[in-house]
Order: sequence, then C-alpha cells, then structure tokens
Amino acid sequence: MIHYSKIFLISLLFIAFTGCKEYTKLKTGTRRVSSELSLLKKSGSFIKNMGANANNADSNKVVSAPIKQKSILNQYDYLYDWLNGKNATLKADNFQWDTSRNTYIIIDSGSRRLTISFFSYAIDPETGSYSNPDHINQWRNIAMVDSAHAHRKRALLTVSCHGERQSNRFLENQLAWKVLADSVSSLLREKQADGVELDFRGFSESKRGTFVNFVQDFRERMEKQMVDKLFYLAISLPPDNQNQIFDISEIQVHADAMVIRGYDLHELNVDKGHAAISPLRVENNDGYSLESIVTSYLSAGIDSSKTILALPLYGAQWKGASK
Repeated sequence: MIHYSKIFLISLLFIAFTGCKEYTKLKTGTRRVSSELSLLKKSGSFIKNMGANANNADSNKVVSAPIKQKSILNQYDYLYDWLNGKNATLKADNFQWDTSRNTYIIIDSGSRRLTISFFSYAIDPETGSYSNPDHINQWRNIAMVDSAHAHRKRALLTVSCHGERQSNRFLENQLAWKVLADSVSSLLREKQADGVELDFRGFSESKRGTFVNFVQDFRERMEKQMVDKLFYLAISLPPDNQNQIFDISEIQVHADAMVIRGYDLHELNVDKGHAAISPLRVENNDGYSLESIVTSYLSAGIDSSKTILALPLYGAQWKGASK
C-alpha cells in the first residue's frame, strides 16, 4: 500500500532543502556582487588618485605605481581613463617599468628629462647604412644606455652626415632613407634606446625643402618600427643658420627637441683673432655669441619650449704676446 502522506512529506522536505540551497547560493552571490561593487568603488577611488601628485616640482617628474596598481590597471584601464577625463598625463598606457626602482612609474609629458646621445652613426650617403663599423660596435657593447635608464635619463643615438657632397647625395637618395630607418631602428631596439639626434651639416640651400621631407619621412618610419615605446627625435642646428637653410618652422613640427650648437663660435669669429669658443656676449654685437644666436633663432620662430642650447665641456689655449 502506497503511503501518499510519506511521499508528500519527502517531497516537501526535498523542496525545502532545494529552496534552502538556492537561497544560500543567492545570498552568497549577493554578498559577492556587493563585495565586488565595494572593491570596484575602492578601486575607482584608488585608480583615480594614482599619479595624482604627478605635477610635483621635481625636474624628473616620476610617480610610483606599484605592481598592484598595474594589476588593477590591467582590469580597469577603461575606468582609469574615464575617471581621469582629459588628463593626458594620467592614462593607463602611460605606465612604464623602472628597472632602477623595480616598480611602474608615470612620466609626466610636461617633465624635463636629461638626455645623452652617443656619437655617432655616420651615414653612407650611397646606401643609408653606416660607414663607421667600429663606432657601431662600440654602441652595441657600451653600457651608456643602461646607465642612463638606471638614472631615469633618455639615451639617444646621433645619426650624422657631414659635408656638402655627402649630405646632398643622401638627401637626393630616397632609397637610402628607408635603409637608414631600418638600420637605426634595429640598433635602437638592440639597446632599448629612446631615439635619435639627427646631425646634418653642410647641405646646399637648394635642399632646404628636401631636408624637411626627409625629417618627416624618417620620423614616420621610425614610429612604425618603434611600436613598443615612444620615439624621441632631436634635430641638431648650427650656430649660424645662414640663408635659413634649416626651415625651423617646418622642421620643429616633426621634432621633440631642437638642439642649437652653442660652441665652436671661434670658427665663425675667426677674423676677430683669438676668440672664445662659446662667448656669452661680444662687444658691440660684433661677431657671434650665445646671445646673438639664440636671439636669431627666436626671431626665426623656434619653439622655445622644445629648444636646447648645447654648451661645450672643453676649452682652448691660445698663444700670444702680452702688451
């Protein structure tokens, strides 16, 4: 005989047990959601404030961002960028690993970093490759780049082309432009260097526009190949920009720094006798000085915020008779 009362009681107990399990699961789920919302809220506040003191007075503006911050950024990068709005400094993809401090940092785009450049990659104007293998071998083995990065400084490779014939030939040879970019980008990646200083001297006035085109082309090629880090480009400028051979207003659009060579002015002041290598001023403005060349470039429209005046770390001795 079937005891329906027992079946009903068992069914009732099963329903109650199942309901209890579902209730427990729902309660646990609710707690988890609440916990995640709380964590997200805390993370949002934490994320928003990461790098909040980026605008400190330190000339090397860096902001510590421990590994746990990077972990949160990996999960909530969209939230970080949204919370910080249009602040270009505080962006999730601005974090870089600092090997010297074993932590992530943000580099403020408005900060000033000291820069050192290795001299040099001498261009073979016929090919775009280098013509000085001994120097390139030194670059591959030098500790300069690692040392610069350990002290949070920028390390560049100077790319040089000196002399009218060599410079003109290279600027006429666009096939060599590609070879140069391929070769230099490979050398930068080997050392994890930050960029290039272009040091061209002596090209003809007729190549004024061609040089601008080369600088633009070089930057675009390098940025395509240096995808893992920001590419930094500096342009070396002569103390005397006769006939405006360097088109300042056009060149500086593609450059991060314009480096005026404030040395060897005695070669320009040769008719003045024993002249100083890097005089601050000259009497009656008769000749070249740091004051006159900076004034000249400012008049030509150079962007002072990205201009560097390079000074010599050497001197000269002159022989002469006392009066």
